[in-house]
Amino acid sequence: MGNMIQKVLIADDSAIARSIVRRVLEAAGFENLEIREADCGEKALEMLKQSPAELVLTDLN
Repeated sequence: MGNMIQKVLIADDSAIARSIVRRVLEAAGFENLEIREADCGEKALEMLKQSPAELVLTDLN
C-alpha cells in the first residue's frame, strides 16, 4: 500500500470506546491512517457518503 493514506472510520456512541480504538491503532504502528470518528450510525453513514473508508470499526448495539 506504500504511502497511500488509508481511511478508517470508528463509529461508536461511546467517546471512551472511540478513543481506545484510536489509541490502539496508533500504538500498533499503523502508518498513513486518516482516522475519523462518528458518535452514531446516521453520522457514520453520512460521513461514508462524503468520503468512503477502507475500514469501518463499529459496535452493534
